[in-house]
Amino acid sequence: MANILYHDWEADTYDEKWSISFDERCITYARDRFVNVAGAAEVPYGRALELGSGTGFFLLNLKQAGILDGGCVTDLSPGMVAAALRNAELLGFQIDGEVVDAEALPFEDESFDLVVGHAVLHHIPMHRRLTCKYKPTTRTQNSQNLSKCGLYVRNVM
Repeated sequence: MANILYHDWEADTYDEKWSISFDERCITYARDRFVNVAGAAEVPYGRALELGSGTGFFLLNLKQAGILDGGCVTDLSPGMVAAALRNAELLGFQIDGEVVDAEALPFEDESFDLVVGHAVLHHIPMHRRLTCKYKPTTRTQNSQNLSKCGLYVRNVM
């Protein structure tokens, strides 16, 4: 509960506090981070799910980089989901946003082509169990889960 309250309280100033932006610097960072972990596969991916999105830094910058077409931001913090949706609107994007627990995803089978998260694993107490939760929400039989530098990617192409 403290995690939710803190992030709700920080939501309106989080981007400024952590130098989060949606300019070329952060687009390049997100794209390079993604390619470093997932490789330079054919892009764009279709619909992506981001776990622990915060203000939308990773998903929105990946969209700007042409890595994905669209998606859904998720977070335990309603304030962070609201901030991510505001950021998407400012960028001219229409995405979905849901307040959800990453350990209990409510999405239908085959809802997403890709699942990503950035700087979120330390917020998820049982994050080692997440890989078994992903398969029902992605379109694949041969998925890989890769972890590196706090980023995990569910590559489902």
